[in-house]
Amino acid sequence: MLGIIKGSLHKNTRLVSRRNGKNGNGKLSGKLLNYLEHKYQLLPRDMLSLRAVNSKGLLGNLPACFIRVYDQETSSRNGIYIKTYNDLDKRSNLILYSGYILENEFIYITKCDTDVVCQAS
Repeated sequence: MLGIIKGSLHKNTRLVSRRNGKNGNGKLSGKLLNYLEHKYQLLPRDMLSLRAVNSKGLLGNLPACFIRVYDQETSSRNGIYIKTYNDLDKRSNLILYSGYILENEFIYITKCDTDVVCQAS
């Protein structure tokens, strides 16, 4: 069943989709979904409304894509529409997971405590 959900969320091999939805967010790819599923034992139904925003930058001297994962249903229900990575600066309580992906596709994502500001860098 997870394969069906992953396929319906995103068929591209990129780690974060560049397609924009209504809120300007990216759907998670299969690789990122697999990472979250295995590291945090998430169920497919828990991942359906997850979305990611990203920002390219450097981690040390390595190019990296900084990622913030949030629940689109929760943000929409509260009238908050996330379009960019920086939109979550003032809404850190919405960030569920944060981290980075390196060019070699190494993924490092941590779970965020909603009571504490969670930053990827």
